[in-house]
Amino acid sequence: MLLAALESRIDDMVSELAQFHGYRTVWLGDNGQLFHAEPDDMLELRGFVCIATVLRPTREELTAAALKIVTVEFDEPMRRAIASWETPMTALESNLIPAM
Repeated sequence: MLLAALESRIDDMVSELAQFHGYRTVWLGDNGQLFHAEPDDMLELRGFVCIATVLRPTREELTAAALKIVTVEFDEPMRRAIASWETPMTALESNLIPAM
């Protein structure tokens, strides 16, 4: 799942889950989609993967739980930014100036 799509779905789910007064279980479907259901639903029997059972999670809590299970692909702008981080150490060392 692309990172932007995951972030968007997490935002939607946080809003949806805020309307429930009890626990909900968040699932990863066989098509890679995130959804929630009653904790009693045994969706693992249908091949779905349980991410977490939550009670009105924050965006950070739901994101942390999802990232343990969901494989994330970076969008193109993020890929370019990360590629620039992978500078070889020798190139970094040549730019260092000793402290006086």
